[in-house]
Amino acid sequence: MAITMQGNWFVQVKAKHAAYQQKFVISGASTGNGTYNGTVGNTANVTGNNWTINIIHKPTGGAFTPSDMRIKFPLKSGILYQFDIESNDTGNDTDFNDLILTCKTPVTVNDYIVYGKVKYYDEYCMFNPCYKYAVVIDNYISFLEAIKSKTIYEAVKLLYPSRLPKKRVHFLPEEPDPVPFIPMVIPLSGHAGIPERKNVMVKSRVEKIPLKKLIKDAESSEIIKYNAPVSISEVAMESHSINDKFKALDRVALGSIKDRYKIICDSGVLPHAILRYQEYDRTSAELAGGPYTGLGYRENLGTFAADMNGNYIFRFHRTFEQILEETEDTPAGESTVVHSQPDIIARLAEQDDINNILFETSPFWNIPYLKRIDLCVPKSKANLVPFVCKDHGHLIQSIGDIEVGQLNTSGERVGFNNYLTSNGIVSAYNSIAPKVKCASWIGRLDLTGCLSNSAIKYYTVRYKRPWQFTWNPIEDTLTASRYAGSFTVTENIETIRDLKIDGSPVGIPTKAFLNIENSTVAWTELSKITKARIHTSRYDNGEIQIRIEGFKNNGDKVAGADEVITLFFDNVVLHRHNDIDIDEYVTMDGIELGNCALFTLPVITTDPLTLNEGAPITVRVKVNHSSGFMENYSVYMHKGAIGGFGLNPDIEDAVFPTTGPLMNSLANRGRKYVHADNLVCCLKFKGTDNEPGLCSDGYYEMILTPKSGKWLEPDEAYCSFGIYLHATLRHTNGKHGYPTPTHATPVLIGIQRP
Repeated sequence: MAITMQGNWFVQVKAKHAAYQQKFVISGASTGNGTYNGTVGNTANVTGNNWTINIIHKPTGGAFTPSDMRIKFPLKSGILYQFDIESNDTGNDTDFNDLILTCKTPVTVNDYIVYGKVKYYDEYCMFNPCYKYAVVIDNYISFLEAIKSKTIYEAVKLLYPSRLPKKRVHFLPEEPDPVPFIPMVIPLSGHAGIPERKNVMVKSRVEKIPLKKLIKDAESSEIIKYNAPVSISEVAMESHSINDKFKALDRVALGSIKDRYKIICDSGVLPHAILRYQEYDRTSAELAGGPYTGLGYRENLGTFAADMNGNYIFRFHRTFEQILEETEDTPAGESTVVHSQPDIIARLAEQDDINNILFETSPFWNIPYLKRIDLCVPKSKANLVPFVCKDHGHLIQSIGDIEVGQLNTSGERVGFNNYLTSNGIVSAYNSIAPKVKCASWIGRLDLTGCLSNSAIKYYTVRYKRPWQFTWNPIEDTLTASRYAGSFTVTENIETIRDLKIDGSPVGIPTKAFLNIENSTVAWTELSKITKARIHTSRYDNGEIQIRIEGFKNNGDKVAGADEVITLFFDNVVLHRHNDIDIDEYVTMDGIELGNCALFTLPVITTDPLTLNEGAPITVRVKVNHSSGFMENYSVYMHKGAIGGFGLNPDIEDAVFPTTGPLMNSLANRGRKYVHADNLVCCLKFKGTDNEPGLCSDGYYEMILTPKSGKWLEPDEAYCSFGIYLHATLRHTNGKHGYPTPTHATPVLIGIQRP
């Protein structure tokens, strides 16, 4: 993948240890674009706001193809910032010294360089592990986990009281916080919500230096002018007044929680992530010592991408007009500027559309000229790209975030703690995969693969049912995104080519896709490895075989570039009334009433008056999924404004005998799928149709009683109740697990005392 760069740099070949011919390509720059030979000492003087570097090599008998690249972190050496770009070609070694470039630029008072590693973490870890000075909660899943801790709950209540969830009385699950989630910052020290601003005094002067001093063996007589720092010193600032609100935080308990969970939070690197940095201007409330709000003015600084190891380097420029607060000229011709160090926010972008922001960090405060900042992204927001042409011995690498193993003799794919059955049903347990068990496929499936053989110029993606003989081109098209300065552009890579398919001796016009994996154009990594985006709704339900084949430029098939994967598509969803429904007629004490009915507790004796406080009610429901991918269904009730209300009987396992479609006869108010085998999936569980006591009209009767033994408290003369039913199916698109439950239309009743 291309290395993204910002600003003016001198790029020089530092070393070459490869038999193959090596070159590097500069594109998107204002000056310096072109292809340069990989000769030691060869130099490019590159200027521009945003541009890219690609290192390419030419295998014996092949064409130039991209090398793997990784960056080393920058350092300040005298008057220069510099760092190396290392590469590894397709030779037999993996030492990343085939061609090494050194990038250098003068240290100036107008340029900031931040660098670090981009990682993802499991949201259930409650907080972002990349912050040292504070507990930072930056997504809704973490928030719900965090407030289970009394210490964190009290801290949130103190600093962000309006963000705590309110009681909900309807059946829908809690809606997430406003999107995008605004991070909550709970400081571990100090008397303010965020660190105080730091001012620095910078003395500078214009320097002139020959290019020969910057770049070894340079032949140019060019003179470089730049605004060099003479001295940088911190300026004392007035402190915030002490805010008693922050004195009330239990810092020791917060720090203990953070230390305890940090080890398990840091999950792994996020290769080839695309991010944007913004400068953040603090609000008046934040400047006065209040907590972080996210409401300050932002200025876009630029876009960058991490390398294959999640490492990144980003440079941004600030003019004196942008940073100036106070200026004075000195007799020696030096300039003195006092300014605040910038606060910056990182934003993770969608690779196919970098204007679509998936995640935003809280600010990193008071950035010096050279600063390491590691970025941690919640796993569900990470848009993971972990499958970069791994040598697994097979072409098809993953469906979404579910990595698939190599096809075995039984027609199964087992590997990476994921299991794909011979008929295409998946169970996934890998840390980056959605956790599903015996699930079918639905929605848009992103099929990733490895076609790195330089001979493959085009590839086809075709499909058929297992019993059919003819392969048909998939009905989906495919677009890819490439870098174009500070943004990406999207292009259709579908084409019609004369290919010798199915053993044909002559080329036949066939729908194909350009193999951009071997292109020297700066395509995004996700685009390079995504071989198809298949919408299951365009295909029949059941087993679908998908085949990828690679072809040369002349239409010949490339030997070994042929693989088939089987996936079980299930586009059957639950529809209210037809597939999931509660009969509006409810029965208590032999009295059947419709929706919004008012029931009176039955009298057992009149003298003294004794009521049947827990009189059973009979509810009729149906939940049916014809394909047998039911995960669970359940009936539950809410009472008045208190929400959930305990019921008998319990939810039971959906256990089937060896033969027959029916479950056991246990009384229940719902059933849940029981997973028995990753490679032998039971598709009997369809819903209430499996209940042995099913009524002739397709409804199943449940007799419900209050778990507490009474519907009403002694001081309650009346209360309203809601009866709800929801169901979840075992579906996945490879990125997300089971979909949001489907809810039946609720039935509302009232219960009163006589």
